[in-house]
Amino acid sequence: QHSGVRTAIVVDVERIADACGFAVPYYELVDERPVLDAAHRKATDDKYASLLKRNRSSIDGLPALESDHPMPRRPA
Repeated sequence: QHSGVRTAIVVDVERIADACGFAVPYYELVDERPVLDAAHRKATDDKYASLLKRNRSSIDGLPALESDHPMPRRPA
């Protein structure tokens, strides 16, 4: 389980544009990048709690999804 998670947001759209995909390169997932988890492990509990509080709403003031993930694990 990661301390940083991503979210899928569902929206209604009226118009889209797409491409044929002929020039789109192949993509192969090798591994997840450890940067976010490493940054969260470095932060103090107070700093991490402040981050969770700050991210409770969007830059437009809209409510964000509820944070249900725990504080990151600290090395023993």
